[in-house]
Amino acid sequence: MSSKLLDDLDHGQYAVAGADFDTKMKVLTPERLQSFWEKLPERWGALGARDNARLVQKDGNDIVVTPLHFGDKVANAVVVCTPAGQISGFHVFLQP
Repeated sequence: MSSKLLDDLDHGQYAVAGADFDTKMKVLTPERLQSFWEKLPERWGALGARDNARLVQKDGNDIVVTPLHFGDKVANAVVVCTPAGQISGFHVFLQP
């Protein structure tokens, strides 16, 4: 589910990217997702490769951390997936 979300964002399919969001995540409308995603390269550099994702389980949720390369910086995309198959969290932040 995490890689599908990132693939959809990479391909500009913002409405599809948010289709699996839970109720609280629906505040990220396709327009807000687009604005967020397109500002990352402006701040950090061109989006490049993705490294292999790591999976952590906590409180019954899958937390998937995928390193993303932006120019000479690396950011972590963190996607929280519920047992019901919904995305309940999505964050992207630079690695220290």
